[in-house]
Amino acid sequence: MRFLYRCLTYVYVLPLSIVVMIARLFGNRTQIERLGLGLTAIKSDRRPLWLVASSVGEVTIAVKLIKRLKEVADQPVLLTVTTKTGRHHALQSGSHADVIAYHPLDIPKYVRRFLTTYNPSKIILLETELWPSLMAEAFGRGIKIMQVSGRLSEKSLHRYRPFVPLFRPLFERCDAFLMQSEEDAARLRELAGEDARIEIVGSLKGEYVPPAPADLQKTGEYLRPWQNLKVITCGSTRPGEEAILLDAFALLCNQLRDVRLVLAPRHLERTDEVLALIKRSGVSYCRCSKSTLDEQTQILLLDTIGQLNLFYHYSSVAFVGGTLVPLGGHNLLEPALAGCPVLFGPYCENQRAGYDLLLKHEMGIPVADAGDICKSLVAIVNDPQAKSIYAARATALRQENASIIDRYIAAVTQ
Repeated sequence: MRFLYRCLTYVYVLPLSIVVMIARLFGNRTQIERLGLGLTAIKSDRRPLWLVASSVGEVTIAVKLIKRLKEVADQPVLLTVTTKTGRHHALQSGSHADVIAYHPLDIPKYVRRFLTTYNPSKIILLETELWPSLMAEAFGRGIKIMQVSGRLSEKSLHRYRPFVPLFRPLFERCDAFLMQSEEDAARLRELAGEDARIEIVGSLKGEYVPPAPADLQKTGEYLRPWQNLKVITCGSTRPGEEAILLDAFALLCNQLRDVRLVLAPRHLERTDEVLALIKRSGVSYCRCSKSTLDEQTQILLLDTIGQLNLFYHYSSVAFVGGTLVPLGGHNLLEPALAGCPVLFGPYCENQRAGYDLLLKHEMGIPVADAGDICKSLVAIVNDPQAKSIYAARATALRQENASIIDRYIAAVTQ
């Protein structure tokens, strides 16, 4: 099975390796880190912790962990990411990681270069980051591995199931799998077997970290023309959702005049596509990266990285994307922790822990279509008590999750 995995990986990785080398020739030097080359050394006598993230969601969790790790342990940290947006977010978030690099392609040769360069004391896999070659090479060097804030959807389980003979021996050697929910733990147990050390701790996405005051103030100044209006922020939207949200906003504007919409697509390469939809809707708009707001602007296209959470803090209501289309959803807790009631569609299977917490604290409102969205928005915006009610619920949500990161930190630093 390991031979089959390597063959399949080489089929994918070899063309990508060529692309990486070409990118380097044209000035993109960081991509070569995926081959274990051009790595930045860590200037410390202590062996680092290696945190393995993927994109923005996992990097957000990593930032929380690293901040607390730096408070309690004198140990360098290496953070690797797989996507360009993840890397950008890590660099812009003030993560305090000693080195941020692209994650190596899961080929033994490339992985060995990373392990030789950094010789980590422990590798921390965030959420669903499972890399067989990395795990096998690390175990061969006596390096400990654990998963933190683990999540495994039904879709991922189905994808991994044929590779049980490959994964199970590796899983059995891991220090621990600290999972977000009972459902995640049950699915992982099917892959890892009954002997795997699996615990349910909770989602690190429920840990509230206030934005930097300077960043919050800067966003407030940008939004000043809208300060007397009701702001609705739709974050991490995916293809097929923006059209529904724009239809809902058109319905809403027929009933209310003091509402404005922030639209933040999950992937910025879709900016032109989303912009074309906004133009067809016939409303006034501007792009965050290129324009300033005025009171008459009805839609703001948030086409920047790392600012979505700040906009949630100035919003009356939020919608979280990936939930109106069958993609499993994105971080439901982020806007709730910022104080917003959260609208979401029926597809939340990747966010089960957050979904349960939203319903428990009455911070979440399920919706199915444009009519549902409009109806829910009108009910919230027209309620003069909504702001204070949801602020109190957000406080309770923060308090319930305040100890989760301490449990993770205790496990990581053992």
